[in-house]
Amino acid sequence: MRSDESIQTVEQPAGGELADALTGARVNELTADELLDLYQHYAEAETAARNSRIKIAAALAARSPRQDGCRTTRVRGDRRRAKIEWPDDAWEQGRLKEAYHAYPQFRDEFLTIATLRVRLREYGKALRESGPADFQTFKGMLAAANRGPQGIPRIMIEH
Repeated sequence: MRSDESIQTVEQPAGGELADALTGARVNELTADELLDLYQHYAEAETAARNSRIKIAAALAARSPRQDGCRTTRVRGDRRRAKIEWPDDAWEQGRLKEAYHAYPQFRDEFLTIATLRVRLREYGKALRESGPADFQTFKGMLAAANRGPQGIPRIMIEH
């Protein structure tokens, strides 16, 4: 990040009064309009910084795509590396309920009730397994209910 793009903050001086990092003025000496201007400035800077972090996380995640439903991937540069933790898959409850009621012979093996949740280990095995037509249909219903990961991955710089 270039220094001219860094987000300025309100500093806490030793005396306990807040001071604006841009001007050095004590916050309690600023007018209401100046405080509102500062508040708006920092709110906009915070939003811009969050949006930038989301775009950067997406770019890093694109360099180390998720494969085979794994939860963690890594990305490495010349000097640094990071671990990417992907969010959990989200499942469509309506489709899971349909599969639950339509195929009671499979539901206890693959589904749990809290909100209907998929037993991921068994589901992963089922994806690589063939069987009778009703098993294949049930497996297809589960796959159709999988909406994939929802949200952005978490980035942790390791080095």
